[in-house]
Amino acid sequence: MNMQGKARAEIIGRGKMSGKREQGKVRAANISGRQDHGKAIKFRAPGAAREAGATRTGGAAGAAGAASSGIMPVLVGTLLQPILYFSKRQRNVIVRCGLSALGSYADHLPGWIPAYIVAGAPGFNAKGIDRAVEDLQGRPYVWATEFENVHTTWEFSESEITVQGTTYSCMESFYHAQKPVPFDQSEWLTCHVAAMRVGLRQKFLYSEQSKDLLDLLMYSHPYPLRSLKRDCLWGFQPEHGGEDMLAKLLVEIREEAVASRAVISQSGVFDTQQNLSFSLPTYNNLLSVSDAKNRPARKG
Repeated sequence: MNMQGKARAEIIGRGKMSGKREQGKVRAANISGRQDHGKAIKFRAPGAAREAGATRTGGAAGAAGAASSGIMPVLVGTLLQPILYFSKRQRNVIVRCGLSALGSYADHLPGWIPAYIVAGAPGFNAKGIDRAVEDLQGRPYVWATEFENVHTTWEFSESEITVQGTTYSCMESFYHAQKPVPFDQSEWLTCHVAAMRVGLRQKFLYSEQSKDLLDLLMYSHPYPLRSLKRDCLWGFQPEHGGEDMLAKLLVEIREEAVASRAVISQSGVFDTQQNLSFSLPTYNNLLSVSDAKNRPARKG
């Protein structure tokens, strides 16, 4: 194995072992989440009920504030339907693309907008959202374009990440750089999830954007995460579903932060250096465990 291959193997190994170390903790958190939300969160039926509100805050003040601006500035209370985060930058997209259904929200960003309204703005139907919620046993989910690695519609500028002294233009660039040369599909399937895990941890914990990104990810707790897109591995396909591995890996990071008893200050700023002690330790027996056992072969 050449030096480049050894470096790649060490990086991938970290991602694999980190995932195994956190698996039990994440499973426990997921079980707890089902207990907390099983009966409290009820999915709103299609139609007018979707626009009645996104959460049940338990107080008139919270409901009045959301209704007055047409947007939820803070994600609190019982989630009644899937909801998406929009930064101020998305106003440019709304105006440029002529998404009139989102016009009333544009001047009040940042905030959270019901997924049904977002999907309906360009004329998409709600079947994919319904299927995603059904797959989550009726639990509405949250998502943000900041959680993605590639941004085709909504705006977000990915920052550089540095792994083992090598700087990559973005997390997606790092991920593809871990592919074996010459490319070997079977070898790549044993380590591509681990590569994504390492890249995401660098993006959310150690990049220039990590403070804001981890803050946003923490605010999404304890709601499920779901990425609707035409990718059956990294997302959840509207027609056929999927593994949604990107969301699962982000939940790992989020649950680790919660388990570390991270504290969000009153100003809403998450201090990574003060509240977390994340690290990427070195592991032996690299590339010994497959993350893709029994998965059909696919490229990318």
